[in-house]
Amino acid sequence: LAALEGARAGAALVLADIPTYRELWWQAALFFDPRDPDALAAVIDRFAGDPDLRREMGGRALARSRLYSPHLQARAMADIYRALLPLPASPLVRSA
Repeated sequence: LAALEGARAGAALVLADIPTYRELWWQAALFFDPRDPDALAAVIDRFAGDPDLRREMGGRALARSRLYSPHLQARAMADIYRALLPLPASPLVRSA
């Protein structure tokens, strides 16, 4: 949730390059190899030296964060559950 909170604040995101973060924040964050502290420092240095990039990525993160509102998440989960339910039986049609 820390990434979401930062994104909601319009912060430029620096995230470990793991599948979950890639899936959720692709094109809305800069990623670093979590096993490489120099890679983390390089991403931070990149943002520190480029205010336009920080603003752009902060705006992208904010826009992406809007996809993860509680309302939208609840609707998505309800749709998943609804798709798992069996279809109701069709009423029998009697001809007169």
